[in-house]
Amino acid sequence: MKKITAVFLLIICIFAFSSCSPGKADDISSSGSDNTISRIETKQDKFNIFPRGDSSSVSEEAAIVSDITADDVKELEGGSPYSASDIFPEQVSGEFIAKDGFCYTAINDTQKSIYRRMDKIAAGMHTGFVVLGKYEMSDIVVAFSALRTDRPEYYWLSNQFACGYIAGSTAVAFDYKNDNIDISYLCTADERTSFNAKLKYALEKYLSSLSDDMSEYEKAKAAFDYLIETTYYEDPIGMDVWRIRDKTENPTYTFLENRALSVLLYGKGYCMDYASALVLLLRGMGMEAVYVPGLTYSAEGAYVDHAWTIAKIDGVWYHLDSQLQDEISRNHSISYLYFMKSDATMRASHRWGQNLIDSGLLTEEQNAEIAKGYLAPECPRDYPTPKRREYTPVPSQDSEEILSQLEQERRQYEQEHGPLAPLELDLTVPVFGFGSFGPPD
Repeated sequence: MKKITAVFLLIICIFAFSSCSPGKADDISSSGSDNTISRIETKQDKFNIFPRGDSSSVSEEAAIVSDITADDVKELEGGSPYSASDIFPEQVSGEFIAKDGFCYTAINDTQKSIYRRMDKIAAGMHTGFVVLGKYEMSDIVVAFSALRTDRPEYYWLSNQFACGYIAGSTAVAFDYKNDNIDISYLCTADERTSFNAKLKYALEKYLSSLSDDMSEYEKAKAAFDYLIETTYYEDPIGMDVWRIRDKTENPTYTFLENRALSVLLYGKGYCMDYASALVLLLRGMGMEAVYVPGLTYSAEGAYVDHAWTIAKIDGVWYHLDSQLQDEISRNHSISYLYFMKSDATMRASHRWGQNLIDSGLLTEEQNAEIAKGYLAPECPRDYPTPKRREYTPVPSQDSEEILSQLEQERRQYEQEHGPLAPLELDLTVPVFGFGSFGPPD
């Protein structure tokens, strides 16, 4: 499937910076005094991007770091020029950024106001503090989480910010340094300009390999087919390869990015890896897509934990289960039983979101995690099932050979740059962790 292979160029670029994984917010706090600043370190795997309930759902504890003065506060003017056309070709630049993201539509009006102002700060790469207005800390955290999830193309925006108070108003900073605080964008404005040009070239090259008149449906089907043709249900490998290949300073990778690497680079993974890869492929083509943790039936008829993708294609949300489709694709033939299906159809074999909570199958903690981060969009109808398609699978790569090559690459890197520091990758499966649901193997 030559039409889709060029997406590697785009995805590897986006991997280094994008942020798109749901979760819940860190404990944070604000101070009651007017001229103080709090530092909030929001780790991506703990974002609350689909808030439910009131603001008390975000817990608070004191974390005062430094004083803020009027000299630290900047006006929201100027900044580094940026528009969607800097990254995206004409085919998508007009709509990919302009349309409201799914998280934006899910938050309340107060949080939307904060979101829009933060969007301008991030797009312009403003430094220092910019006044937001009189807002609660919990609303600011939710807005920041929603912005980072809706704007994976803002690769320069880190996963932390500072928040202070002056003259009764709240101010935020994405790039600020003093004796106690050191937060910054992940690159300079000049570096962004250079990288944007490379990213735009990669995306243009990928889009040029597709037919100009391809609909979102046709692009989604190409990505779905690609995963089935190239991926094998095997142990994932190389999920930390970015540590030696990503040349940016202090890169951080989310659950989705770590999990997708093995599928996109080496054609190996489990259901959560298929789902993560499809989310990133679809987002890379300008579509909204989310990762869905849930349950499905095993061959023996018992529920087992599972993951798949929900995406908005040609204006409608649908379920796409690429791993399960791959599992049932006998004789190298794709039946599309799990491609662009409705909630009603998927409920026959899957449980997720509110219907999983209502099932009583999970613990209170698991239900709470779903309620906070994984209540998926409604998928109202099935798309007509495509005609069965025959394909020739790409041969499986030898895992031992790949691991040997990666080890050599790591040794060479450490000879040049010194030993890699210990790092715990973000690989924990949402809701189910590293355990499993259902009977033992």
